[in-house]
Amino acid sequence: MKLPDRSGASLPWTAYLWAAILILSFAVKSGKPVGQSAAPAMTGTRFSEVQSAEQLARTGFGLETLTGGQTPQTASSLEKARAGFRQLARDGKSPGSSRKALILAGSLKKPLEPALLNDLESALTSTLKLSPKEAKAERGLWTALYGPKERAPTLPANAEKRVREMGLGFLENLALADLYAKEGKKPAADAARERLRRAASRSTTTLFLFGTAGIL
Repeated sequence: MKLPDRSGASLPWTAYLWAAILILSFAVKSGKPVGQSAAPAMTGTRFSEVQSAEQLARTGFGLETLTGGQTPQTASSLEKARAGFRQLARDGKSPGSSRKALILAGSLKKPLEPALLNDLESALTSTLKLSPKEAKAERGLWTALYGPKERAPTLPANAEKRVREMGLGFLENLALADLYAKEGKKPAADAARERLRRAASRSTTTLFLFGTAGIL
């Protein structure tokens, strides 16, 4: 089957299909980080590494949903995703990767890493051009959310708004679930986790179907 264009040339219908898939992939809500326009262009290799970490996170939570709880396999996938984002954050220029590494580390019950917070602060000032005061404020938010309970500062009143403005994509619901839980809002936390699970499950199912199609 071929679809004609206006010039009289024709393209296989699969070309249109793949174009649509690519457009939809980039159109999926990911949110735009504050100051994103200041970020440098992402290289092909770095883009691939980010996508790999994202897919590992989706797979981990997707499998967790399908199996009804965390297993060694799901924990392994989430740890690989965390490690991937952590590696990307080491250059001090990737606020998105730093934030996602913090969220996944919190999900895995890992201690808050001061060096990661330092990388985040550096990225916020160098890449997003935030002021040192604003960068310190965000550091405080993550410390309040994932730091030791006995030493954690109080969450800021506008914490939810700030999290939603960070462009966390798929992991936004996980950060919101942790935030709501911290504030004692169990119904809201449960709803956010359910949204995360559903999105992860859809992603895992789609990946499985594409993989099966490739085998067949």
